Amino acid sequence: MMDIAAQCRFFDYLADLIDPKYYFDEDREHVNTKFMKHDERAATKRAFKEQYKQNKRAKLDPNAIKTTTELQKKQAQELQQDRQDAKQQASQPGTLNLPGGDQPSREELLKRLHAKMEVSRVCSTSGHLLAALW
Repeated sequence: MMDIAAQCRFFDYLADLIDPKYYFDEDREHVNTKFMKHDERAATKRAFKEQYKQNKRAKLDPNAIKTTTELQKKQAQELQQDRQDAKQQASQPGTLNLPGGDQPSREELLKRLHAKMEVSRVCSTSGHLLAALW
């Protein structure tokens, strides 16, 4: 009877026999060139052809070939790293993550809030006046 480690190696070997492009989903998105302008369409086609050539060269390079199990381990590590990053960001309460860079001060946020409230009050009262005029 085979031990568990030997069975695990056997299944890894079977998984390595499958080409990774059939084993994993492709993250490549399809670009519909039908609605692009002529210049954009030509640039997209050139970029696609260049990428195709680079991918073909990389596929034929024996040092760059990765097995299915290697890619699976890499994806698992990336997923684990993403989860750790998300936990670290969530563990910092009271921070506001804005794409602008610097965190706005409390006073600046209060000013923005009061300005928005004033605009909504003016709009709601002017809406009633306009409705009365009609």
